[in-house]
Amino acid sequence: MSLGSRALPFVLLVFADSASAIISVGPSSGPRACGCKYTSIQRAIDDVLAQEHAATDTTSSARVDPFISVVGDSFYNEALVIDSSGVTGYTDPLGRQGAFVQIYGDYAGDAGQNKEDGSVASIGSGNKSAPVATIQGSNPVHVNLNHLLLTDAKTSFGGGIFFGGHGSLDLANVEITGNSVDYSGGGIYADSTVGLGGAEITLHSGTWIHNNGAGDRGGGIFINGQTHLFVLEDNTLIEYNQAVTNGTGLGGGLFVYGPAIADIGSTGLNNAPVISHNSAYNGGGVAVEYSGIVRLFSTIASTPARIEFNTATNQGGGVYAYYRSLACGDGYSISYNHASDGAAVYTDLSASVDLTANGLLKRCVSPSLPLPPRADCPSCNAIVSNFTTVSDVGAAITTSVQKASVADQRSSFYAERVLLIGNGGANLVANYGSMSLTNCLVTANSAAQGLFVEHVDTASLNVDLCTLTGNTIVGEEFNTAGNLDLENSILWEPGVQTLNSVPGSTYLANLIASDGDALNQQASGFAAFSNVESSNPLFVDPGSYDFHLQAISPALDYSRSGSSRFAPTPPANDLDGSKRPVSLLRSGTPYDIGAYELQSLPANFPCTEPDKIFCDRFEG
Repeated sequence: MSLGSRALPFVLLVFADSASAIISVGPSSGPRACGCKYTSIQRAIDDVLAQEHAATDTTSSARVDPFISVVGDSFYNEALVIDSSGVTGYTDPLGRQGAFVQIYGDYAGDAGQNKEDGSVASIGSGNKSAPVATIQGSNPVHVNLNHLLLTDAKTSFGGGIFFGGHGSLDLANVEITGNSVDYSGGGIYADSTVGLGGAEITLHSGTWIHNNGAGDRGGGIFINGQTHLFVLEDNTLIEYNQAVTNGTGLGGGLFVYGPAIADIGSTGLNNAPVISHNSAYNGGGVAVEYSGIVRLFSTIASTPARIEFNTATNQGGGVYAYYRSLACGDGYSISYNHASDGAAVYTDLSASVDLTANGLLKRCVSPSLPLPPRADCPSCNAIVSNFTTVSDVGAAITTSVQKASVADQRSSFYAERVLLIGNGGANLVANYGSMSLTNCLVTANSAAQGLFVEHVDTASLNVDLCTLTGNTIVGEEFNTAGNLDLENSILWEPGVQTLNSVPGSTYLANLIASDGDALNQQASGFAAFSNVESSNPLFVDPGSYDFHLQAISPALDYSRSGSSRFAPTPPANDLDGSKRPVSLLRSGTPYDIGAYELQSLPANFPCTEPDKIFCDRFEG
């Protein structure tokens, strides 16, 4: 295996200048033999740290900014240690104080010439029971790794890299594979002590973390403490890692333990999602716990960051959030994942998954925690084709709770401008906590026991400005033991009952429902009930999954305000990102209901009279 086999590009993180000193490493014999200073990478690291220990600043007479050039296409059987403890007075060329180590593994070995040739140096520590690279020390440390393959570690924590210091780690064109740990961090383990400045881990273009395993948490990556992980650039993959110990295996691809933070914005590589084909007991793709934060967003316009094709044998195929943790997103796809429950998303014990632009800006962003540069992706948000591994058990999205009677232990799920398409299980949604969906299209899902189910009377569900149609449902669309708000929406499932016969506290307003007449007969059973009717919504082309509205749809200009009890201020845009409201027929009720707002009437539309009296859907 090599980076070259995935056609990953060359990236140079820090350009060496005239003040740099190359410390060369390579074999003394064989086809890649060189006249290098060392045959051991560790010897070169010790040399760099000794020079920096002797230097008091960048103008010192001691050599500064040394970097290590390693002859590629060679294997180095070493367990590297970078320890910053002895470096107290060195300032690197970027103005940072602390140890500074750069290792580049793409140098030629011909006759001692140091030239970059795009090769990769392989480092393995399989017979040393240690991580391939350990980064530690009481002083700050900044490490750049480039064109390296880290493999074959069998240890307790941090197979490829163990980062226990504070400072930064930058990886580019680095492959971490074939490592296994008894506990946490099969590929990377990072735990920066709170109060010492923390650590930033950045996966640059060309980083590939795959086929690593952890017995407990973080098959690919484990971050803890005051650690901030950035996965923002394209050509970056976290795939085929696993954390599968029954009952404890969490975060196949990535595990985030608070107060650590992970920013995921990479587009992946070619058609491969950035986090894919990972597996765990809980959280096949990503698990976040104990006040950790995961932020998922697009960095390239019209291209989402994707968590796809992951598997959890228990809960949370794509994302698993537990105990006051937060997972926020806008510009994402959580699709094609599998689990016994929560195939796409599972939240539990006061955790929240907030997949809304508004939530991303308010819940997961603060002056002390700004968001990296991102690109707008108004139609990217998708939860598609997630399936429970047993068709009549579990749901695609589950909000759970340890004790249903304790309100502050309820978990939550919020999504705005989202497609929920082609998911399958006992339910699309199983809600024990708090849930809200706004500007959503729900179609082509299959539910063996009801589409939206609330299992406890403390649960609450709000559906606003959504279109639900074309789903395969056994049971009702909504089976609610708790509180339910349905507003400004189209619920068009002919032959399917919208509500169970004995709902909890229910509020219905501004709805077109396929069984609207039956709902009107049940009106006395609802706390509030207004403006519900049964009229074909006249979608443009439902056979081709085009659920925009025709110009003669009864859903046009239907709602007086577009607002709901849950969201008094209606969204300014529809699911497409188009403007709301657009008054076309009746100025007094400018909002279209459902997921889409019609922006203009056809040029030949017959209603052209100035007073538009004949445009009313009853008289026109």
